[in-house]
Amino acid sequence: MEFRILGALEVAQNGQPIQITGRRQRELLALLLVRANRTVPIDSLVDALWGERPPPTARRQVQNAIGRLRRTLGAGGGAADVIETRPGGYLLRAGPDGHAMVTVVISGKGGIGKTSLAVHLAHRLREVFRDGQLYVDLRAAHGRVEPAEVLARFLRAIGVPGRAIPHTLEERAEMYRELLAERRVLVVLDNAADAAQVRPLLPGLPGCAVLVTSRSRLTELPGARLVEPGVLETGQALELLAQIVGPERVRAEPDAAAALVEQCGRLPLALRIAGAKLAARPHWTLRHMTRRLADEHRRLDELAHGDLEVRASLALSYRGLSPSARRLLHLLSLLAAPDFAAWVGAAVLDTAPGPAGELIDQLVDAQLLDVCGRDAAGQPRYRFHDLTLLYAREQALAAEPPARRAAALGRAL
Repeated sequence: MEFRILGALEVAQNGQPIQITGRRQRELLALLLVRANRTVPIDSLVDALWGERPPPTARRQVQNAIGRLRRTLGAGGGAADVIETRPGGYLLRAGPDGHAMVTVVISGKGGIGKTSLAVHLAHRLREVFRDGQLYVDLRAAHGRVEPAEVLARFLRAIGVPGRAIPHTLEERAEMYRELLAERRVLVVLDNAADAAQVRPLLPGLPGCAVLVTSRSRLTELPGARLVEPGVLETGQALELLAQIVGPERVRAEPDAAAALVEQCGRLPLALRIAGAKLAARPHWTLRHMTRRLADEHRRLDELAHGDLEVRASLALSYRGLSPSARRLLHLLSLLAAPDFAAWVGAAVLDTAPGPAGELIDQLVDAQLLDVCGRDAAGQPRYRFHDLTLLYAREQALAAEPPARRAAALGRAL
C-alpha cells in the first residue's frame, strides 16, 4: 500500500479548529488508517510517513499517536481524503524526487470502468503533475488513431504552431520528448489497441507519468505496472446503483436491488444502463426491472440505453478474434458448467491440447474468458462472466449448425 499526506488538515476539538501539520499530521494519518480498518504493519507505516531514514523512536511515536489521537479526536475521521492507494500510488513515485518515468496500464474487459478509473486518477493527481495533462482517446476498436496524429495533437496542445510540427513520426516524437524534458506532465492514453500504438507516445522522462487503458495487458511496454480492476463487489454495485436511481429506491426494495446487480453481473456498464433506464422511468419499480432481465435470451436486449450497450461492448472484443478462437468461444459457451479446464477446449474442437491452449490464451487476452484458479492437478481453470456467456451463446446459435454443437458437447462429455 502507498499513500501520502495531501497538505494541512483541519479538525475541531471542543468546537475550536485545530490546524494539523508536521508531526501531528503524521499522527492523524496513522489514526485515519486504523479508523479505516486497514491492516497496515507499523514498520510499513513508519517507512511511508518518515521516508528512507526514520528516527529510532518512530515506531514508538506511531504506536503512541494512534492511542493518543483516538482519545483526542474521538470516533470521527475517515481515510478517503488523505490516502492515495494503487494505482495512483505508482504514479506518485514520479514525484519531485522520482528517478524514472512511471507507466501504469489499466487493463480489463469492456464495461469494467477503465476509463472512469483513469479519469478519476488524473483528477486526483492534478497537483502532482503541475504542468498539466495530455489526454487522447486512441479508439482501439473504432478506427485506430495513429501515433503520428496523436503527437501532432500533443505538440499543438503544448504550444507548437502547426507549421512547425515535423512531418515524420520520429521527428515528432523527438520534439515531444524535448519539450517535456523540463515539465511535469501526466499523459493519459485511453483505449489503446497495442504496445506499438503506445510506445511512440511515452515521454520517457522522470518528470512525467503515463496512464494507459486497454483491453489488452500491453506487457510488452518496458517497466509498465499492470492494474486489472475486476467486477464490483456486491456492496459497491449496490452503491453505484443507488447513485444512479437514488438511495431511497434501493432502500425501498433491497431484495430486488440485490437481484438486479447480480443479473448485471456486477459489471459497471450494465449497472449504468439498468440504472439509467430506471432513472428515466421513475414509475418503474426495481422488481419490474428484474423481471425484464430474468429472461436470459433477452437480457442483452434489455441492457441497452441510448449509446450504451453491453452487446456492442462485447462485440468489440469478439471482432478482434481469429476464426478459430471465435469457434472455440462458441463451443465452450454451450457447456453447462461454472468453470472448466483447458482440456475441455481440446475436446470441443476435436484437436490437440497445445493448439487448443493457445486459442484459450487468445480468449483470456481478449478479456472474454477469466482465469478463476487451479485444480488439484495444478492446471488453470477458466470461466465466463455471466454476460459474456450470454453473448457467446448468441454467437454460437447463429454460427454453429446444430449437428456441430451436439458433436462438440458429446466429445466434452
